[in-house]
Amino acid sequence: MKFWTGLLFFCVVSFLHLSAQDDTAGTVNGSLQSPDGNPIANAALTLTDRATNQVIGVATTDAQGRFQSAVPGDGDFALVRDGSTVGTFTIRADNRSANLGALTTVDEQVIQLDRLEISGQRESFYNAIDRKVYDVGKDITSTTGSASDLLQNIPSVQVDVEGEVSLRGNENVTILINGKTSALMARNTAEALEQMSADRIERVEVITNPSSRYKPDGTGGIINIILKEEGKAGWTANVRANVGNDDRYNGSLSTSYNPGKFHAFGSLSFRRDSRPFFSTQSRTQRDASGNVTSDSLQRAEERRRMESWYIETGGGYKLGERTDVGVALTYGEREMARRGLQTNSVRNGAGVTTRDYDRIRVGDETDEQFELSLTLEHAFENAGEKLSLELDHESETEKGTELFTDRYRVPVIADELERTQNTETESENEFTADYEKPLGSDAKFEAGYSWSAEESDVDLVGTRFDAASGTWVVDPQTTNRFVYKSTVHALYATYGRPVGPIDVLAGLRFEQTLSEADQVTAAIVDENDFARVYPSLHLSHDLTETQQLQLSYSHRVQRPDSWDLNPYPRYDDPRNLQAGNPDLEPEDIHSIEAGWQYRREGITYLASVYQRYRYNGITEVTRLINGDTLLTTRENLDSSRSTGVELGLTQRWRNQLSLNVSG
Repeated sequence: MKFWTGLLFFCVVSFLHLSAQDDTAGTVNGSLQSPDGNPIANAALTLTDRATNQVIGVATTDAQGRFQSAVPGDGDFALVRDGSTVGTFTIRADNRSANLGALTTVDEQVIQLDRLEISGQRESFYNAIDRKVYDVGKDITSTTGSASDLLQNIPSVQVDVEGEVSLRGNENVTILINGKTSALMARNTAEALEQMSADRIERVEVITNPSSRYKPDGTGGIINIILKEEGKAGWTANVRANVGNDDRYNGSLSTSYNPGKFHAFGSLSFRRDSRPFFSTQSRTQRDASGNVTSDSLQRAEERRRMESWYIETGGGYKLGERTDVGVALTYGEREMARRGLQTNSVRNGAGVTTRDYDRIRVGDETDEQFELSLTLEHAFENAGEKLSLELDHESETEKGTELFTDRYRVPVIADELERTQNTETESENEFTADYEKPLGSDAKFEAGYSWSAEESDVDLVGTRFDAASGTWVVDPQTTNRFVYKSTVHALYATYGRPVGPIDVLAGLRFEQTLSEADQVTAAIVDENDFARVYPSLHLSHDLTETQQLQLSYSHRVQRPDSWDLNPYPRYDDPRNLQAGNPDLEPEDIHSIEAGWQYRREGITYLASVYQRYRYNGITEVTRLINGDTLLTTRENLDSSRSTGVELGLTQRWRNQLSLNVSG
């Protein structure tokens, strides 16, 4: 606790000290909006001296259209965008801060010209108060690759060979689409990213310390993928195909139609993937005197072949000038075939082989997923004031059958056959309401409510083949049913505004969770109801027109899923069992981060130092339960502190070549 207090005090004092170093400089701030009142994000503004017409600085608007920049000295100045003056101000000794309020760009005039050429370059990266934003429109993979390929080029983001995504090495990361969660993305992240075409993505937002506006799930942070809006009127279409080695390929077809008042879109994607898996495990047991009582060797090889396809369709309609409604529907199917061979050998303390057998695995699995989303957005007469409503329904049904054959060499006995049939259904309904309102020219208030209800039902039936009767007999040890239900109510509010030379964004989120874990087979019901508060704080200060300091804090959580809570063991490998723990509590993490940015003439240097305090950590625990059988489960055991430093560089040469480096 002393470390946190000291670091916070040091950073705040540093901010105030640095802001007071230059008594002759001034500041200008405000916001930029379109004629219809919508904020203009990532807009480049030029500061010019009205007396000499020389450029004395630049500013860039953030995601809410706000800007702030240092002004070197006294005088009369102008703020220019695309060659047009959008505001003027004066800096004097008695008034070194100019607040221009909300600046509105003028409507473009239509001019008949024989030839008109306009060229420009959007910033490929900018740093908002609570996130780093990467414009990926110029990335070569945005025209040919998948979303997974594109994320590999984003600093701080890692994608492994299996397609799993991590942020600063933490795989517990939440991936959002347009700021919203997706069941398909949450359950099959690697597959969903591989099937999403990169040309649909406009920008990627990396949020290492999310504000209270977002759900606190994901201790690693948030990656928010922003899709392109519907463009010009008419039809558009895109076809993408990729072929790899070892029987792997994928492809997609997407199209959209936008005649003006409404728009419609659709896409179809297919993926086939085949991968081998190999493992080796050796185990030695000793008695109290250290003598070997048994040792075993297990080698396994498995081939998994997966095929999946998804269809997505939807559209939007304008109910007047200020209200838009939308609908989106996604349906997908996935099939997986598993073929495996596991060789087991067990010897006693004298070195005599007591068991030697092969375990042959043949399994097939199908998965159906459905997602429906209804949205409504209403813009009020006051510029920037907006209400967004969304209702989502998601469901998934997974069915599988696996046959295991134990073929013995030692002892010489007949083959043993086992069969497992599982049916798992999951459903989630969610309603969210978000409200945004600018307060004056430089402050903004956001508030919202969300309700979500999810249910998971896992039904396993295990049978053994009885050679005497020639029938399959139910095995009570591997037969069980587990039902998990959870309801979460959440309220949040954030408020942002400058306080002197420092931009402040503060937030608070309250959540009440009601959960029930029903071990149907054992007739045991566990209830776990709790309420928690998740605060957040972000501070930002422009040292100069090229340098910026940031400080942020957030409280995140990792909730156990239904498999983590299910206490019934899984018998895929009888010598290595896995089971959940119905008494698991959520894992909490407090994160604080300080950052520095230097940006000038197409090059940006970034440096961050962060510390995370983790408690109630969900930890895997493995115990020997009998003979040579291990049981792995999860418990809340871990508490830890971790500190990290991250350095980054982004640069663009001649608007054609870009470089991103981080580590």
